[in-house]
Formats: sequence, C-alpha cells, structure tokens
Amino acid sequence: MSKTKKTNKEETKEIKLSPIELSTIKVIVKGKSLLMNRMNPETMEDMTRKQTGQTVEKKKIRDLYKEVEMKKHFTSNGKIGFPACAFKSAMVEGAVYIDSLDKKRVKGSVQVLGDILPLKYKTEKINKATTYDSGINRSPRETWRPQYDDWSCELTIQFNKSQISASQIVELLKIAGFHIGIGSWSPQHSGNFGMFQVASSEQ
Repeated sequence: MSKTKKTNKEETKEIKLSPIELSTIKVIVKGKSLLMNRMNPETMEDMTRKQTGQTVEKKKIRDLYKEVEMKKHFTSNGKIGFPACAFKSAMVEGAVYIDSLDKKRVKGSVQVLGDILPLKYKTEKINKATTYDSGINRSPRETWRPQYDDWSCELTIQFNKSQISASQIVELLKIAGFHIGIGSWSPQHSGNFGMFQVASSEQ
C-alpha cells in the first residue's frame, strides 16, 4: 500500500512576545545602627588553600584595628558604602511576610541597581563584642566591627511592572527593614542592628 504524501504545508504561526514593561523607583532608607562585617580577603585565601589542599599559613598576631578596616565596604571612589545585593536579599527574604508576594517572584522581578551604594551616616565607631568560634571547642574571641549610626542610603530599584508594583516594593522594603535588616546582628540573625525604614520614595 502506498503512503499518501501530505501536500498541505502546516501554517507557520507567528509568535509574538510582549516586551517587559520595566519601571524604576528611587527609595531612601534610613536606620539607627549598622554593623559591617565584610569577609577578610586573607580569610578567603585561607579557605581556598584548605579546599585545594595547600598549606595554610600559621595564625599571625591579630591586629584588631586592621581587622576593622578590612570589614568595611567601599564605593568605587573610596567612600563608605554597602552592597546593593544586601538590600535585594532582605527584600527577597521579607516576601514571606506579604500574602500577595513570594520569594521567587521578588527575586526575579526586582533589581537593586549598582554595586556598593554610598552610605551617609552621622557617626562611625568600633563595636567591640565577645563572640565564639565555630566547632566543638567554641572558644571565645574578641570581635571588633565598624558601626555606623544614623545612617541612610538611596536605592535605585528597577522592576517588572507586570509582576510587582511600586507600592508593593515600598511595602516590601518596610517589611524587610523590620524583619530582616542588613549587616551583622540584624533581626534575621538574632540581633537588632541593620534595621531600616523607608524615608522617602520617588518614581
């Protein structure tokens, strides 16, 4: 039996993609006290050495003032700043407190533009505390971190309007500032540093 050949070509349907409608909002957030704890590059090198089987240098005598300087974040022009990704992370984690949003939607639909954002502050000082090493022994150690009081930061946030609104972003920042925070000893890490409020917003 011969096979019947198809003579009619299937119509090609044109796929139309709707453009993503992006918008931008500028928000100034402010907080009372913020602790920085940027990972020391020397610590990162030691971690890499351990992971690659290299010999780790013996521990040197600690220079606590140097440790404080190494924990600071700086902008490209040498000013004190804080990572933009920390604010986005706080927003993503804060999404669980809003019924109409979820972490996946916020993570994919919101971008806090920039790298290290300039930080304005009234006072800078050294926060001294006793912390404990990880592991079985849990040895106590003195930890010094840079602290900034009465601080503020301007965020430029780009978002997909079909997924989230400007008013939801402002509400999300309010939630994130209270429940999550940024930096060390923030509410997410059993502290009350790094909390912030929305001071103003402009679209």
